[in-house]
Formats: sequence, structure tokens, C-alpha cells
Amino acid sequence: MWELNYNIHDLLTVKICSVGKKDLTANLRYSYFAKSGCVDEPDIVLNIGPFKSSNDGAEIIAHRYFVKENYFYCKETGNGAKWEIEIFGFEKGNTVINFFGRYHGIRGILFPSFMAQEFLLPIIEHKLARKNYFLMHGGAACKNNMGFVLTGRPGVWKTTLLMDFLRTDKYQFLGDDRVILKEDGSVLSFPTSLFLFSYTLINSRTEERDISDNLKLLFHVIVENTGKFLFNPIASCNHINKILFVSRETNQNIKIKSISPQEGLQKLIINNMAEYVESTKKSPIGQYYNYVQVYSLIFPNNDLLNHYHRMCDGLKKIVTEIPMHEIILPYRYDQTTLDTLIKQIY
Repeated sequence: MWELNYNIHDLLTVKICSVGKKDLTANLRYSYFAKSGCVDEPDIVLNIGPFKSSNDGAEIIAHRYFVKENYFYCKETGNGAKWEIEIFGFEKGNTVINFFGRYHGIRGILFPSFMAQEFLLPIIEHKLARKNYFLMHGGAACKNNMGFVLTGRPGVWKTTLLMDFLRTDKYQFLGDDRVILKEDGSVLSFPTSLFLFSYTLINSRTEERDISDNLKLLFHVIVENTGKFLFNPIASCNHINKILFVSRETNQNIKIKSISPQEGLQKLIINNMAEYVESTKKSPIGQYYNYVQVYSLIFPNNDLLNHYHRMCDGLKKIVTEIPMHEIILPYRYDQTTLDTLIKQIY
């Protein structure tokens, strides 16, 4: 049996437990928030391994979803995986997740607990939003205590642009895939899978990796067994100087334009929700919002449905005070393009 404990900026605590043998890669995903020793009364507990469900008395929907107040259970197969999940505290209170399953193939062998940990993200997002902290899809870096948030749809080179910022040695890292925004206009770090970002930063010009790169990455993780971040120190919290919405076009030159608070709010919301929609094609994490919809058939006035409006209200207060720009990158850009961008946004 093994156990991992995490503290997210003293806002949420998480405990991960497993009855199986020690998973050497289990701590790689949230290693930045790792806490030595046990956390008392964690907000979220994730138990990984076989379990006996407690779905007696539940409403059964579509022959596989079991719902009762503050409770959800199902078995699923798809997206290259098979899993069984049970959630107590689905809507309110502290949450306990029982999970048994893994990805098929080599990914499930090398990273047996990663799929279970993916289900933590939307639950963390909901719980933070109730405290007026908003977990957003995007990256961020800071310079001289000024934070720059980069967001956009998947594949627009947000990560590549962020890596270029860090390579200037003048920016500190806050997060690559997620960051936390506060109503007071600050951004908190939320670095996940530091081993992956660190390796890519060291060994690749862009975020794109081929089969050879992935094999080297596996050697780096499994043989060397390291999840350390090897570059600029990670900043914890900074005031947001600008929010940058990144996209790419087949043009020769970079385009930078200011956008209104209304447009910026819409882009933030769409980018965040689209990440989960896109994830349904390649990862079970996107199924969480399907579970919320199923739960809502029995409990239509549940608090989970307030998440969208809660996020809109909170982000609206942020975007009215912070300059926002749309950055349209060429499909391939050079150092001159990067220098132009940095000069104009700083």
C-alpha cells in the first residue's frame, strides 16, 4: 500500500491511496504540491484499486449509471481504457473517489495510476471555484512580479511560446496546462507533470514530439526516475499584467490586437470548457461532465450546475481590470517574432 499527500496553496488538500504495489511514477503528475507526512481531513481522497460499490438504493440510468444524493457510480469502457468509479461527496462536502482501472497497452503499464489522477482535475476545479479561485486551461510565466497568462485552444503552441519565454532567463514558470486565477487579479501556480514540461524544455525546440522523443522521455522517467523541474524557479503567485489569447494562422508575421473584456470573458470560458470536450476523444477525464449531466437528471437543482455561472461571475471581475490581447502566431516563427511579441506585451 502507498499514499501521497498534497496541499494546493493552502486552499485544498488531496490524499491519494492505493492498495497495490508502489507506483514509481505516481507522484509525477502533482509533485509540485507534494507534502511530507499525512494531511488531516483532506478535501479530496482518491482510493486506487478494487472496491465494493455502495450503490444500493440508487437510481439506475442507461443500465450503467447509479445515482443517489451526493453519490455517483458507474463502469465504463472506451478511449483505450476500462474503469470503475464511485464518488461520495459528488456535489458537496469532502469528496472520496474510489477508482479501479487503467489505460490499455504500454501507457497503462508505465503509468498505472495516471488515469485515476486525471479525474481529480475537474473536482479540484469545482472546489476551488466555490472559494472564488478559478482553475483555467492555460499557461503562465512572470517577470518582475508581473504575470502573463497564455491561453487558447489545444495545438496553438501555447507551450512552445511559454518555453521561449522561459529560455530568456528573465521569466519564471507558473504553469503549463493549468493556472489558478483569483478575483483580486493575481495568478497562482498550478504546474502539473513537471517531468514532461522540463524534459521538453531541455530537449526540444517546440512542444511537438515524435516517436524517438517519446522513447527518450520514457527512459528519462522510468530509468532515471526523475520528476524534477530543472530550470527557472517556479513562482507561486503574481499579479496578472496581461492575458494573452494565442492562435496560429498561415501568415508571415505576428499579429497582436487588444480585445474587449466581453470578448475576453467569452474566450476564457470557451477555452476552459472546450478542453474537457476535446478530452473526451482521447481521455476519460472528459466523462466527468457527462456524469454531471446524468446526476442532474435525478437532482436537477444540484450545485454542480452552478459552476458555469460561478465561473462567469468570478472571471468577469478579473477581465474588467486586466488588459487582454489576441496573439496570432505564424505557423513557424523565429527569434525576431518572439522579440517583437515580448517587446509589445511587456
